[in-house]
Amino acid sequence: MKKNVKAIAADIGIDDNSKQQLYTILAESIGTLTVFRQMLLAYHWNVKGSIFVILHSLFGDQYDAVGAAIDIFAERIRQIGLIAPTTLAQCLELSTVDEIEAVTNADEMVANVLAFHEIIIQQLRANFDLTNQLRDFATNNIIADVLQSHEKMAWVVRTTLDNNAETVVKQ
Repeated sequence: MKKNVKAIAADIGIDDNSKQQLYTILAESIGTLTVFRQMLLAYHWNVKGSIFVILHSLFGDQYDAVGAAIDIFAERIRQIGLIAPTTLAQCLELSTVDEIEAVTNADEMVANVLAFHEIIIQQLRANFDLTNQLRDFATNNIIADVLQSHEKMAWVVRTTLDNNAETVVKQ
């Protein structure tokens, strides 16, 4: 949704152009997280295998955490005086990732969840830089918190997928 979104008077020291840029950042995050959240819910419902209980709980917990991030981003859009996306169609249009087809293999589910987290982490880092340039430190703080949450969730998923293999990062 690249069109201008009607502003509601909110004189908080952010000009209208910056508000539109913030809207794009926040709304794209909502769209992407909504697609991811739906994938987590489908995996929560459909996971099977020897570690069903572990993955069922993991996907459910991450579904809840992603839902909380969506709410925080939507509330920030409202705080700057704009209207948050409200439909699934809008979220699909705004998302920077596509929905993926149904998966029933637990290892593939875990790998997909990790890939989504890593995409989201990279986008959040880029968005942090953009909101910093716009001098919107409140949005920056929100993005930093959500980024930290996704890094932790990715670590948990990566460790689940790792099967005791060690990754060495060369400096």
